[in-house]
Amino acid sequence: MVVYLRAAVSLLPGFHGTLADVQHMANDTYQQSQSIRDFPQSLLTLETFREVATMVMLVTFSLLAASKLRERWAIFIWNFAFWDVAYYAWLWTTVRWPSSLKTFDVLFLIPQPWIAQVWLPLAISALCVLAVVLCKTKPHSA
Repeated sequence: MVVYLRAAVSLLPGFHGTLADVQHMANDTYQQSQSIRDFPQSLLTLETFREVATMVMLVTFSLLAASKLRERWAIFIWNFAFWDVAYYAWLWTTVRWPSSLKTFDVLFLIPQPWIAQVWLPLAISALCVLAVVLCKTKPHSA
């Protein structure tokens, strides 16, 4: 879940200041499942729509970038993987969150909250990039 939304509703442990102070707040004992139950429905709805908009953008880009289904899937998977890695990289760069790869995060809200340690989406992204590279280098019949 986006860190600024957590900060906005005071769900970050130890949050007492500005968003710049978020880096001092995250810790490994933070309970994601509890935060989802405590999160205001209006912000959950907003975050869900943000996720849908991101997927629409990635699908649209894939549809526009290639004409063959196989290529569209490869572009979608490639972009989704790099999007996810960039998301965590920028969170860590800007607010020093997550504090470790074992930190739990809400990965998606659609169709229901998916909660896992941060290493999992990063590993899946790496595997997706590898799969696209291997498929691109593997000759395929016409």
